[in-house]
Order: sequence, then structure tokens, then C-alpha cells
Amino acid sequence: MKQFLLLITLISVQFSFSQEFAFRSLNALPISSNAAFTGISSNPRLNYGIGVTNLWSDTYTLQNYASYDQSVKVLHGGVGAELIHGTMLGYQNSNTQFNLSYSFQQNLSENFSLSIGTRLELSQHRINVNEFYGLSNSIDSIQVTNRANYALSALVYSKKFFIGGIYAPFSYPTYWGEFETVNTYSGIIGYSLTPFKNKNISILGVVNYSYQDGFQTLTAQAAFNTKKVSFGSSVTARSYFTVFAGYQFGQFNFKAVTGINSSPLTSAKQTSQELIIQYKLPSLNNAVSKRFDLNLF
Repeated sequence: MKQFLLLITLISVQFSFSQEFAFRSLNALPISSNAAFTGISSNPRLNYGIGVTNLWSDTYTLQNYASYDQSVKVLHGGVGAELIHGTMLGYQNSNTQFNLSYSFQQNLSENFSLSIGTRLELSQHRINVNEFYGLSNSIDSIQVTNRANYALSALVYSKKFFIGGIYAPFSYPTYWGEFETVNTYSGIIGYSLTPFKNKNISILGVVNYSYQDGFQTLTAQAAFNTKKVSFGSSVTARSYFTVFAGYQFGQFNFKAVTGINSSPLTSAKQTSQELIIQYKLPSLNNAVSKRFDLNLF
């Protein structure tokens, strides 16, 4: 029974838009979801994140994330790098992913700017076939697959509004030693309202839609933001619900996310907790386009 649950869980993870053990928080790690966000912040950003997901009973996955991005005037855009590692605790199953991203940026008008991003993803997937199928034999049961993927994205943004899209042909290994490619299309739109007299208080609403090989997801997020504090929630239709909070202390942003997942393929409930720390380095004064900051969420 446990091997069957493992099979269903890994299949559902493969077809999720998080791609294996990725983080679930929509805007906490912007360049993770859309390469066009690379280098459009006022400051270079250094991120570290850790997340734990309880798949069922005593089975957990552990994710570690690190990234850096900044604007580079000579390249007329921004550059960034990410390293993500996820492992299923107690099993010899893991995924390591290294991403390089670049965004070309251009002012469209006094208020709006365009960013066109691309990302190259290099990853290694390790799985213990014996554990996965519940087998037992003396041969080496570790299956290792390496792959390279890319994504193209675009973003139009102002200080209060952004809209963008992503195309990502995602190639992943099947459990029979072959590769299968599915195309992912994703769109995102967000708007920041300042309905109060204090203009440092805002409400950010974001909607993200993704389509992948017949699977569709729609996620809506709302966050209440001040210059120091943020809190809110996000909902992915029929599958995922999160609550989150953030606090800014000097150049540091601390972000915490907790969520509940109900896979459409199983009746099992999964929970996850994530902690993300962002450090904003001093501005390099080499901005190419107008700056856009997601602050906390």
C-alpha cells in the first residue's frame, strides 16, 4: 500500500506545475516562477529557502533553495542563478536543479516597462527503483537521469500592475528510462491597490493560470502589505491552500508559508511549511528600466 501511495504521489508531483519539489508560495520567490522578474528589483537579491512537506504519515520531502539576481546595465537587463535540491526523506529519491536566467528590459512609456526573460534549467533526478516498486534484488537499483529544459517568459509592469506569460516545454524522465515532453503555458496578472489614506498600506491581488498537457490550475493570491509587514493567503482550485506572513527587518525579508494540499489524484491530505529569507544588497545604480518590487509578497 505504501509503494502504491508513493507511486501516486510522485506521478501527481510530476504533473504539478511546481515540477517536483519546488516551493509553493506564488510570489515569495519571483524569479523561480517567471524569469522575466530577474533583475527588475531596485536592489540585488539573495534568497535562501527551506521547506518541508508531509506527504503522508511519516514520509516527508525536504527542499532547499538558493538564488541571486541583479540588474546589469551593460547587458540591458538582469541576470540570476538558482539552485534547488529536494529529497524524499527515508528514500533514495531526489532532484537537484540549477537554473540560469536572463531578462531583457525596456521602458515602454513613462509608467510601463517590458521584461523578456529566458531560463536554462539543468537538473538531475535520482530514484531507487527497488523502493519505488517495492522490489528487492542485488543489482544497483539507483536510476539517475539528467536533463536540460528552458523557459521563455514576458512581463509588462508598472509600480502597481504587472501581467505576464510563460512558455516552458518540460522534459521529464518516465519510470521506464525514457523521456517525455509536455508543454506548459502559464499567465499571471497582479494589481496593487492603495485604498487607504496611508499610501504605505496596500493590497496586492494576483491570479495565475497554468495549462500543462490537459492539466489546468488556477491560483489566486491576496496579500495585505505595509512597508514592514505582510500577510495573506493563496488558493489553488481543488488542490492547494496556503497562508503566509512576512516581516522586513532592515535589508532582510523573512517570509513564512504553511499550506495544505489535496491532490486531485488521491484523497490524501498533505501539509507543507516553508521559510524564506531574502537579503537586499545595496543598490548598484545601474538600472535599465523602471524598478518593480514585490516587497514581501
